[in-house]
Amino acid sequence: MSILMKRYTPSILLIGDLIALLVFVLVGERQHELNQTNFITTALPFVVLWIIAGLLLGAFPQTAAVNARTIFGAAINAWLIVAPFGIFARALLLQSAVIPVSFFAAAAGFSGLFILAWRLIFFGLWRFIARREPQKQTI
Repeated sequence: MSILMKRYTPSILLIGDLIALLVFVLVGERQHELNQTNFITTALPFVVLWIIAGLLLGAFPQTAAVNARTIFGAAINAWLIVAPFGIFARALLLQSAVIPVSFFAAAAGFSGLFILAWRLIFFGLWRFIARREPQKQTI
């Protein structure tokens, strides 16, 4: 495994997750023709909560722990916390008294799918690179 990839795995995962979240918010904002202020207000709670929950729940594992359970399981656990609290925080920032069920389902579901899709790509590349490198011989 490349030394750079081993060393920067948690950072790569975090940056990729944040890009996935921001792309999700951007797609949603474009779909609903909302302005840039809404983009920041919508993205901010999810980004902040994702960083906190991800760090606390191990969603950004060190290289020794990179496997399907840590890549996907920890991300799902973190997202089960981030999605509802992020949606609630967004509603508070927008001073919205009501959170439509359809918005809750779409935001929680699709944003989680964006993160899992990115992580599937990362995990596939990780395994591909790991298999290509020659195994060390023990004598």
